[in-house]
Amino acid sequence: RVAVIGDLGVDRVFIVDPALRDRSVETGLPIRQVEAATSAPGGAGTIIANLVALGVGTVRPVSILGDDPEGAWLREWMIQPQIDPRFVLREPERPTPAWIRPLQVGAGGGRREGRRLDLFARRPLSAQADARWCALIDAALDDVDAVVVSDYEEAGKVGVWSDAARASAVRRAALRPGCPWLADSRLRPHAFEGMHVAPNRRELAALVDGSLGPRAGLARIGRTASQVARARDRAVFVKLGARGLTVAEPRSWTHWPAWPITAPVDPVGAGDAANAGIAAALACGEAPVLAGLLGLLAASLTVEQIGATGTARMPDVARRAAAYEERYGHGTPR
Repeated sequence: RVAVIGDLGVDRVFIVDPALRDRSVETGLPIRQVEAATSAPGGAGTIIANLVALGVGTVRPVSILGDDPEGAWLREWMIQPQIDPRFVLREPERPTPAWIRPLQVGAGGGRREGRRLDLFARRPLSAQADARWCALIDAALDDVDAVVVSDYEEAGKVGVWSDAARASAVRRAALRPGCPWLADSRLRPHAFEGMHVAPNRRELAALVDGSLGPRAGLARIGRTASQVARARDRAVFVKLGARGLTVAEPRSWTHWPAWPITAPVDPVGAGDAANAGIAAALACGEAPVLAGLLGLLAASLTVEQIGATGTARMPDVARRAAAYEERYGHGTPR
């Protein structure tokens, strides 16, 4: 059983064909014609979808949904055997997050992403709703084998991670030191004490109040991540995009090079796919270094799914793992 705590939302993709031209009768402005639209779980939902695809027995979302069309879509999506939806709070005062991506069809059939539209809460939960939320976190985690913390809050957005909610999660992590927790936070990775962390390069630099530019060497990144691992006494999984993934523990670090992909890629959701792979492996008792490799392999499959928030199925991961071992000669997760 793996619990995923965080902002659960919807990724919507609109395929826009610029060859279809029209203007609004009312305003005279050009109309962008949508020829197709898709919806997929986004935010913490991307982690949940990938855990399901990887074959995790039970995936437990712990989140808040609004009383709106996006929330209704997600509640219907969660009706599947592997998902335990009992710990999803309904709060009419709060909008369900949505990330809306227009993809414009090019002359050669390719697709170019336009400016994204984000629907997100802008105000904190009320004190009463926050109390209900913290109680839900406390009640959801006694019988799970791993926990993923997904903190999507950015400047101008207010996610589910209030100060009280973070305190509840940190307290629960301390009460179950044998249960692996993995935290991925864009603004506050330092706030989730007692947990493994999965930062990108910039978030890793923030953890040490330093600077790691795009050209920072892998050795420097590995040493910095090990410094953080020693301070936290937990593993650090540094997601480096096309450079791969570095796994650091207090006394050592390992870098897994990225799987080479020459075709166009869509990186949306790749970090969450990596988080799912890491958490699934940790829940099974796998060592952090091999958990990191499983996360890398999962992400390498999702970036190949253009115009979609992709998922990595376990049979595909197994095939990619065999090819990876043949190419690089490394051991692969069981």
